[in-house]
Amino acid sequence: MGKLCSILHTNFLGLALPAETMTEFEDEFHELWNDPEAEALAAKELADEEASIEQDNLDYENGKSSYSEKLNELSALPKDEFDAEKLGLTQDIARVYPTGLIETPEAERTLSPEDQAYLDKIYEDLDREYIPSSYDARSQGIVRGCQNSGWVKDGYCDDGNNNLDCNYDGGDCCGSNVNTNYCSKCQCLEVEDSAPSSYDARSKSK
Repeated sequence: MGKLCSILHTNFLGLALPAETMTEFEDEFHELWNDPEAEALAAKELADEEASIEQDNLDYENGKSSYSEKLNELSALPKDEFDAEKLGLTQDIARVYPTGLIETPEAERTLSPEDQAYLDKIYEDLDREYIPSSYDARSQGIVRGCQNSGWVKDGYCDDGNNNLDCNYDGGDCCGSNVNTNYCSKCQCLEVEDSAPSSYDARSKSK
């Protein structure tokens, strides 16, 4: 393959071109060699390049390649000179890149007593925000007073009176012969109901 400047030819006919002499190459691309030894090396490089181009163009003609080539101003440049002059820095310099977590020094990962106290205070404030020092279930509608105090212990189970504050309807919802004409749940809650009417978080140890 020709160096650097491969040129597509959509109308390439596949005819083998006559080899170009060094004089013709110098005239076409304005490249001159004053040193006979350097010119001899360039001539050999040019001949090798022309043979490579001829094979590439033959492959193009036979449908084995999608491009054709022709000579360019670098075709007579020896490979070592081409690599040194045209490819830029090619030194294999080892480089180290970060590949993961940069660990924080141990001294910075341990809180000072002052910082720990400050953090604990934040946790304490948050705890008190979401768990109040006292809690009244009656204010939340979980435990209610009597729906009608006149219905207590009247021989009929009343759901609205069946709570601790109303003495579980005076026992009307418990026993073997409960009148359920005026209740829908009709549950005996005297033993089952364990929800306190108030709750003091301060009395509970963490």
